[in-house]
Amino acid sequence: VSTQSTWDIKMWMIVISIICAFYAIRVISLMIFSKKKKEKTLMVVFGSGGHTAEMKRLTHNLDFGRFERIYCVYANTDTLSKQTVTDYYGKEKKDMSKAVWCAIPRSREVKQSYFTSIFSTLYSIAYCFILILFKQPSLIVCNGPGTCLPLCYSLKLSKLFLFNLGSKILFIESFCRADSLSLTGKLIYPISDRFIVQWEELKQKYPKCEYHGTLIQANY
Repeated sequence: VSTQSTWDIKMWMIVISIICAFYAIRVISLMIFSKKKKEKTLMVVFGSGGHTAEMKRLTHNLDFGRFERIYCVYANTDTLSKQTVTDYYGKEKKDMSKAVWCAIPRSREVKQSYFTSIFSTLYSIAYCFILILFKQPSLIVCNGPGTCLPLCYSLKLSKLFLFNLGSKILFIESFCRADSLSLTGKLIYPISDRFIVQWEELKQKYPKCEYHGTLIQANY
């Protein structure tokens, strides 16, 4: 047998061993926690600027009491969203006792080169994958910021390994998108469980979309 063939066999053995080990851990975890009640948890993604402003209004009437835990996700370089959201919910007298704030690395910073963003994106996905495995959200709600991309794709990736099988992704396209989907929306569209738009024209272009009228006023 040639050296190359021997090397190929060893590599395949390593890959198969890793996959078997992963699934063994999964089976053991199911055996241990199968009798425990699965928490109903919500993960809300706050972008920066306008996306955070929209998400605050979108969750204005959401009953946080329906969930055992609320994970509020924001980018680790976003210095404003956490405080503005906390202040807003405080004024609205929303119960934030169940809220847990989670900072994640951005996939790409403003003016970052596309080449280096490849590595930062991979790092962000790896980070979010671990976060998703530990938090196990029942529902991820997002509305357009690039911050939600690694989270949503990490959730889909985790399902390949039989984790979070019942978790859902709800994407609400920004009110500003009247003629076409945002880049984030186009990337999330194929993997989302529900995709809501706020302009009827978009529903006609993208059949998977749901249109329930305007969810947020333009003059917020």
